[in-house]
Amino acid sequence: LLEADYALDDRTLVRATAGHTFADTQTNLGLSAVRRFGKFNLAFDGNYGLQSRDYSASLRLGFSFGRNPLNGRMFLAEPGLASGGAIAARAFRDSNGNRRFDVGEVVLPDVDFRIGSGHAKTDASGVAFIGGLGDGNRASLTSDRESLPDIALAPVNEGIEVVPRAGRVHVTDYAVQELSDI
Repeated sequence: LLEADYALDDRTLVRATAGHTFADTQTNLGLSAVRRFGKFNLAFDGNYGLQSRDYSASLRLGFSFGRNPLNGRMFLAEPGLASGGAIAARAFRDSNGNRRFDVGEVVLPDVDFRIGSGHAKTDASGVAFIGGLGDGNRASLTSDRESLPDIALAPVNEGIEVVPRAGRVHVTDYAVQELSDI
């Protein structure tokens, strides 16, 4: 079996294969291409048997979907969401200092979060979702202080450490408090 892979760009991979079986003296040629588009992948696979003149072609669409546990909304994501852990974080102004999201506390939209190589910005309901975190390796969720809506706000904790598990969504409330003045 011979195989050659070539990346046309950072979102497109092409693979060519050639194989021969000595038992039935059959030679097969194959061509495959995969293109990543934001939330889904589109792939083409083709095979041809030289002696038998058999051929096949297929088109595949790959994506993941799930439900965000903080806001209950369904979402579409890149393929492989279940093969690694994820985190859903809600940024909010902790007005009573208990580090829990309570009725009446204000959510913070447009807060940038980073964890590992993933990043996301909170939506209008203050929720950010980051997937593809791997399985079993500790990761730390941090916010970009520059993205907070007021210079007088700061996170209660510098970061939140999680151990992602495949197929699981870690849920956390990310408390932000107003700094004191003297």
